[in-house]
Amino acid sequence: MRRPILASILSIALVATSFTAAPARADEDVFKVIAGLVVIGALANAANKKRDRERARAAQVNRRVEHPTPLYQKNRRATRIDRARVAPQRCIREQWTHRGNRQVYGARCMQRHAQAQLPQTCLRQNQTNSGPRYFYAPRCLRQQGWRA
Repeated sequence: MRRPILASILSIALVATSFTAAPARADEDVFKVIAGLVVIGALANAANKKRDRERARAAQVNRRVEHPTPLYQKNRRATRIDRARVAPQRCIREQWTHRGNRQVYGARCMQRHAQAQLPQTCLRQNQTNSGPRYFYAPRCLRQQGWRA
């Protein structure tokens, strides 16, 4: 759309500079030709600047737009994350602590069977007669986003 408008403006400018009411001298013809070229150059420069601004704006919009993820991929990803942060039932142990017997998750079992990175802040140690025992506290796991 811009090109036909620009072409018509250019043709009108050329026609207007070629018509004269009285016979012109060479000085006036040169002046008219130069004036016409200046007008044409100004119009072309304005059109180029506008086109550059529009391209820059379109590029910014394209960078910000995220392509929507199909619903089935969102659900699959969510279920994968949910499954990953579930503490396996097979890892539940009854461990004596200074507060009595508690149900905890055995550290070695969790490291083998958990599908996500385990939080180190939940790892606890308890001294027994047969050496230290390591376990994960269920309450701490729940606070870290796990289903325990």
